[in-house]
Amino acid sequence: MENKKPSNLSLSYYAGYFDGEGTVTITTSGLSGKNINNSGWSYHTLVVMIANTNSEILKELKKYYSGSLLCYQRKNKKHRPCYQWRLCGRLAAKFLNDIYPFVRQKSNQVKIGLEFHSGLKSSQGIKYYKLTNEERKRQTILRTKIQQLNRPLLKNGA
Repeated sequence: MENKKPSNLSLSYYAGYFDGEGTVTITTSGLSGKNINNSGWSYHTLVVMIANTNSEILKELKKYYSGSLLCYQRKNKKHRPCYQWRLCGRLAAKFLNDIYPFVRQKSNQVKIGLEFHSGLKSSQGIKYYKLTNEERKRQTILRTKIQQLNRPLLKNGA
């Protein structure tokens, strides 16, 4: 990962690319009632993804922000491979923070993603901690909000 920050011109381009091809979400991982004391555990993670059939910009993003770049081969040989760049946690928050001033269509999702991350103790340097019920509820509310924003609008209000 390069240490220098992309120029504002590049950031505005990345923001437009993200608006058209990307998504920000909050995923849930973990166990449900399957650990040693049978209480279950789960956690939420901020995730940013951008997918496209052209990998050049995605390689550039990976150079600046790290993350993973995957290639999915299509079953239909007439279709080009699809590339997906993915960032999680603090790396996702850094990217979103950098492009936030330039994002237009997905600014609400970015804002929720940044709000989610800023409320995590890990963003304050604490690595492992048990969530309080209030923290878990807050994360679940933000996850639901972002899911609703990410759903495509149904035609005619149906």
